[in-house]
Parts: sequence; structure tokens; C-alpha cells
Amino acid sequence: MQDFTSHGKIILSGEHSVVYGYPALVCPVDQEVKVVIQKGEQKKTSPFLLNILSIFQNEQEVSFDDLLIVIESTLPLGSGLGSSAATASAVFQALYCFFKIKYTKKHLLFLVQESEKFAHGNPSGVDAVAVVYPSIIEFQKTDEQIEWDIIATGKALPPFLLLQSGIPSETTREMVEYVKTFSRKEEILPRIGKITQKMIKKLKEKHLDLGLITQNERLLEELGVVGQKALSMIHQIESKGGVAKIVGAGGRENGSGVIIAFHPTNISILREVALQNEWEII
Repeated sequence: MQDFTSHGKIILSGEHSVVYGYPALVCPVDQEVKVVIQKGEQKKTSPFLLNILSIFQNEQEVSFDDLLIVIESTLPLGSGLGSSAATASAVFQALYCFFKIKYTKKHLLFLVQESEKFAHGNPSGVDAVAVVYPSIIEFQKTDEQIEWDIIATGKALPPFLLLQSGIPSETTREMVEYVKTFSRKEEILPRIGKITQKMIKKLKEKHLDLGLITQNERLLEELGVVGQKALSMIHQIESKGGVAKIVGAGGRENGSGVIIAFHPTNISILREVALQNEWEII
């Protein structure tokens, strides 16, 4: 019995702006989804899993009778780490193996993107690409086409912490709709796009400019997608010399999902801050 895994992702730069054709910079995280398929009775099936199975069955003449799909995940749901895409990727891989059907990564990407429409409505494709090709990726969606380029491995980044600011009460789809109606989006999103381009250039030169992380975060705050709890956490991190930003669609009412935090000299300083405040380290 073989298990299949798919890692989550974070967006280093380009949240929300990527939906409007600007580039995003994405990298993998260690947290993952693990899937095992075996003979047995599936007692509980979520609508999301049913959609994945429907997509697969529309392409392959297979039966899911007496099929037990076991999913284990260290990825928090709805927090900006690509949990839905990672789950779809791991399930599709496991299904292909179980039914002894050959597949390509290109087609796996297509299926994951199809499953993301159920989760997010009109997904940019960034999560699907990031979980199928787990590297540091430059991503852009233009004219309904998606383009990406692998520019480095995840090891190119300095040490960082992932901190939970709280699962947003709004879905990613709701946050995207909120930004769509935001009066200043045409001013802010191009600026996020320019920051992303600068960050991509720096990473190709094997350097992450932490100042750009802060600039991106400030624009997300102006966009109104960073709630008060996340703001408080980020300000405390900055008071200790660190930099931090949200890594997903964000949230306004309660939590804003996962925050990525860097320190230019000693990441253990931020770990101590997290422990003192009883923040959850992902």
C-alpha cells in the first residue's frame, strides 16, 4: 500500500494581483497532504472529495465501489497554504496509481486546476502549479493562459516561520470578490505587481530583499485584506527587527490565515516572540 503526498505553498508576493494578470512568486512549504487508497467502505465523503472523484471518473471508466480514500494533512484549511490544491493533487496521484493508469504532470496540473474551480470559483491557477511543481516559481496568468517558470529551489530562501493568525471567516472566493469591488484596487494592484517583479529579479540573483516583503504587506493592508489580529502580530514581529506578511487571500473579520516571518540575523528571536505570545507555529 503506497501513500502519495503533495506539499502546500506560500505566495511570497502577488496575492490578489495575480488574479488580474500580474506576476506572483510562489514557493513550497514542508507541510503536506498524504493520501492512501485501499479496499474498503468510504463512510464519510465531503463535497470537495466527491468533486475530485467526479472529475476523475469523467475521464476514466472506473468504479469507486469498495474504495476507501484516507487523507491526512498537516496543512491548515483556508489559511493560504493551498490545502485544496494539495489535496486534489495527492488524491489524483493515488487514483492513477491504484487503477494503474499512466499520467503526465501536465495532465495532473489540468485536473487539479479543474478541482480548484469547485473550491475557488475562478482560480488563477497559481495553487495548482505550485503543488504539482514544488519549487520557487514565477507565475502569471494572461488571457486565460497560465505561464510559469521555475527559478529556484525552496532552499534558496533564508529560514522563516509560518504563524497562524487564525482561519479567516471569509472564503478565498469571498475575499477575491471583496477586492473586485474595492475602490482603490486599480491603484494598489499594479504596485504589488511591480514589487513582485523586483523580488523575482532579486531571487534570480540568489537574494531575497526582505524590504520588499514589508512593502508587499503594507499594500495588502491598504487593500483591506489584513485583519487586526494579523496586523498586531506583524507589528510585534517588526518591533523585534523582523519582517512578515500574510501569504494568502487574507481575512477581514477574524483571522487572516498564515503569516510568513523572516529575521535578517536570527530567526530564533521570532520563535521566542511566538512562544511568548502563544502563537501557533505551523
